Amino acid sequence: MTGPHRESAEDSRSSMDEDGFRRDLRRYANQTSIRLVAGMLILLFIVGNGLIFLIYGEGAVRTSLLCMLAFFVPVFLIVLLLALFGWIAKRGHHE
Repeated sequence: MTGPHRESAEDSRSSMDEDGFRRDLRRYANQTSIRLVAGMLILLFIVGNGLIFLIYGEGAVRTSLLCMLAFFVPVFLIVLLLALFGWIAKRGHHE
């Protein structure tokens, strides 16, 4: 788009807050996503396993931790692989 309504790449990623400081909206969105995932994991481990312990006992908690481990190891490896691909792509793009 041309004319006075054209935004630069920097303007589309950041905006001014009420104090006149720039903030990076992509960084904010990334931080928010990380905090949501961390909160979900904390709830899953503490509340979920706490309820399992209260209702079914210690043996069931061990089993649930084993099942969670079996689920999260492949998920972690996939996320790690995708992050590696992103890093390689950024590195190749800058060169």
